[in-house]
Amino acid sequence: MNRPFLFFKYWIYASALCLWSICLSHSLCAQDVEQVFKAKPLTITGGLSLGSSIYHQWHREARRDPFAYELSANINFNFFGVVNAPFSASLSSQNQTFNAPSYKQIGISPSYKWITVHAGWRNMNFSPYTLSGSNFLGVGLEIKPKELPFQAKCVYGRFAQKTKVTDSMPFAPRIAYDRWGYGMGISGGTSKRKLELIIFHIEDKFSGEDTTTLAPQANLCFALATNQQLGKQFKLSVQYTGSKTTFDIRKEADSLIVFGSVWDVGLDFQSKFFTTGIAYKRIGPDFQSFGIPYLTKNLQDVLMKFSVPFFKKKVNFAMSGGIQKNNLDGRQNNSSKRFIGSFNGNWQCSEVLNFYANYSNLSSIIESKSVFEEDKTQLMQISKNLDFGGSYNIRSEQNEHLFNLLYAFQNAIINNMHENLSEEAKTPIHNASAGYRVNNKKTKSGASVSLNFCRSSTESVLNYNYGSSISINKDFFKQKIKSNFIYSLQRSSMQTSTNTMHSVRINGNYNISKHHRFAIGSNFSFFKNKQKSSELNIHLSYNYNF
Repeated sequence: MNRPFLFFKYWIYASALCLWSICLSHSLCAQDVEQVFKAKPLTITGGLSLGSSIYHQWHREARRDPFAYELSANINFNFFGVVNAPFSASLSSQNQTFNAPSYKQIGISPSYKWITVHAGWRNMNFSPYTLSGSNFLGVGLEIKPKELPFQAKCVYGRFAQKTKVTDSMPFAPRIAYDRWGYGMGISGGTSKRKLELIIFHIEDKFSGEDTTTLAPQANLCFALATNQQLGKQFKLSVQYTGSKTTFDIRKEADSLIVFGSVWDVGLDFQSKFFTTGIAYKRIGPDFQSFGIPYLTKNLQDVLMKFSVPFFKKKVNFAMSGGIQKNNLDGRQNNSSKRFIGSFNGNWQCSEVLNFYANYSNLSSIIESKSVFEEDKTQLMQISKNLDFGGSYNIRSEQNEHLFNLLYAFQNAIINNMHENLSEEAKTPIHNASAGYRVNNKKTKSGASVSLNFCRSSTESVLNYNYGSSISINKDFFKQKIKSNFIYSLQRSSMQTSTNTMHSVRINGNYNISKHHRFAIGSNFSFFKNKQKSSELNIHLSYNYNF
């Protein structure tokens, strides 16, 4: 059987075993282990929560039970500051549950100075295109000496376990083989110049007794990355990742082997007056890594950015634009292109006054073709977003005043083009809000008022939403009691119907001590549409923590 880079595999085995022994020999003086011996053998923490609510409605259908209660408790046993055994239970008017700890996945990562060892169920990251976000059962090692410009890591373990589909789980995902993998990564250099090399291999383990029709597969990834500081102003980053995927390792056929690649390149320029850069990324259609759970491939994008400050960085402008497309090999029936553009501006007028503005434009062209080449459909989607606003903040020893304004506009345009026919749909949305808040540090109180307005429309529907709210909060007895009052009015209008809602909320919290806390909250809402209705909800709760 052809197994590439076989010598790397045995090298990783020997290195991991040797360094694992070294770490164990130093475990008595390891920093993490020292903390374990200093910690208490057993620490118990937990809490108890009691809650009940009362609900009543007038001239409307009930949305919940008139009375409800809930009792929940949790306790955690901590052994030597490392192992946690949590238990929890809850009892309510609707159901009851009990949760005990599960030890199906146990792992540990002790460290000594610049050496870290992983054992059991762990997660390690090599690079975004080789190993990232995958749990494994095995061993791993990371070496990061501070005195030397050198880092290394290696891993060996099982990344997927063979499963059997039973009658109780007929639709469970089926994994036909145990999937084992190994890899290593070496990097060296400084912050200005760095080079990294990664090799990662995963293979399904099979035997002659396997009767499944699913073919065992193998995947090999090779990555080479570098960061280079070119002079004082340019910075270059290049990352290349190649993959080799064998769809049936039982057969030696070139048709069952696919090669893929990823290019990720960036070039930045920074001067005293402006900053600019360009980034290019291409993930080939045949690229695949078994060490990444989810990866969008068959994609290419180019992005450019530019930013410039003025007036001692009080005014800042930034813009970016790019293009993204998929279906690089043309084998799919659907293909899309996306054009992205954005602009951001900020003006710090003074220490108390600030303005900002943002604009973005996203255009997508989706082309679909049927089995007949002459039958094509194009769908164009355009999304325009604009928002700007400002804030004015006045602070003194006792009071703080904050004013803010905001306006946002969004317009989504969909154009469906098929031969000589064209259909266009627009959905513009306008949002505006204004607010004022004042806080008094001496009396531990505050108040706020806000206004909001929203207008949205389609070809057949026009909708308005507007309203206001007032909030008052006050603390008593050295902040042991916290109270809050909120009144809000919201009105919506659509065609010939208008709905109005008044809401009053009163909340209070009483911190009796470090471990005891009592809270009460009430909410009364009044609705006016075709008929008048209202509802009341009162909630009481008590919490104890130890």
